[in-house]
Amino acid sequence: MGLLEAVSKLLSATIGCKARGSGYTSHFIWRDPNHLTMWTKHRGKNGFFLFKDDGSDRGIVVGERTMTRNGHNTYLPGHAEWILNDTYPDKDRLQHVYLFDVKTQRRIPIGDFHLPRSYKGEWRVDTHPRTSPDDSKVVIDCPVGDQGRQLVMIDISGLIQTDSTHTEPSHTGRHIRQ
Repeated sequence: MGLLEAVSKLLSATIGCKARGSGYTSHFIWRDPNHLTMWTKHRGKNGFFLFKDDGSDRGIVVGERTMTRNGHNTYLPGHAEWILNDTYPDKDRLQHVYLFDVKTQRRIPIGDFHLPRSYKGEWRVDTHPRTSPDDSKVVIDCPVGDQGRQLVMIDISGLIQTDSTHTEPSHTGRHIRQ
């Protein structure tokens, strides 16, 4: 049994949800003390699902049409209606970092970041997006030119408001290619 499978089984047993049979659970994050979102295979379907920590097998699909690829998801602190997520490199080696508005089901691009071919396999650089406590900035891991792996800070204060009202994005994201 591999480490990912062992962690998946341990997590599934810990939260008590029926996703435990998939052997496929990854990238899990607590939305609140009673709900957990994760990428898993549930009832034959791959995707992000929200489970209540009540021992049931009732999973609610999250972002069915817009969060279609596994990524490193996290809820914005104090704003359970916003998910920050990324993707693994696509065919053009772009990693897409975005916000997902749970209420409106909108995906709001933050940026597309090119991962040079030299960063592959165990040497890959996943963006692992995380946010500042006030939700105004996102920090990602990203190769930058000839400087190698760097932390990149992105101002997202124009994308959401702290009073939890939903706004249109102030930009459509950035495309960075080295």
